Amino acid sequence: MADISIEGRKIVFVKPPSWLRDELIPALVTQEFKVFYLDDHRKLGMVMHKYPGALIFPNKDKTPTGSTWDAVIEGFGDIREKTGAVVKPVSMDGERKNAAAVIQATIDRHGARGRRKFARTNCAESGDATLNIRRDRDFYNGVVLDISSAGFACQVPTLEDFLSLRMVIDDVQLTLANARVQAQATVAAVRDGNPKTYVMLFASKLSQANRQKLYAYIRRTSQRNFERSLKS
Repeated sequence: MADISIEGRKIVFVKPPSWLRDELIPALVTQEFKVFYLDDHRKLGMVMHKYPGALIFPNKDKTPTGSTWDAVIEGFGDIREKTGAVVKPVSMDGERKNAAAVIQATIDRHGARGRRKFARTNCAESGDATLNIRRDRDFYNGVVLDISSAGFACQVPTLEDFLSLRMVIDDVQLTLANARVQAQATVAAVRDGNPKTYVMLFASKLSQANRQKLYAYIRRTSQRNFERSLKS
């Protein structure tokens, strides 16, 4: 089981309204929380099993058909206790500010952030994150394996003889699904393998526009990974 004090808690909203998906979840992602939503409450047991310590917010205003949230939560009592999940129903269809305040206070109270500073998401399975690096007048392509607002891990087989530890790459173009992000990056670590994996940190602060693109990609990819994990 992951150490919650380090990794923090995954945050899961159950049956959230559109405003929460469009406004609150993006805001929480920019705060470096790992946030997902779930429409099928029957999968809560699987969520608790796969994400120990999860902080789960059912929408109190969307009562499960033929049941109540109290009954649903009680039904998952054993696994909830075993995995350390926290479940707090919240009214989400009324006053938005009140709902957001209750959610934020609960997140803070239960230490959802942990000690990690940046929430990283895996994008290798999606296959929609690539990069190219300009060297002299040529461009060299690679793939992004995972990414956060601090940097990314990548593989660039055609540049293995060129890239080295602590090297600053002035012109890196990331293609994240349909968005492009221009950045300057420093090689922070090199992992042996065939091909090698390079961990790169953004060497300068990203523009606001690029940060918005990056967080939007992290949010969408994290949600897709979450949904995929519940099918396996």
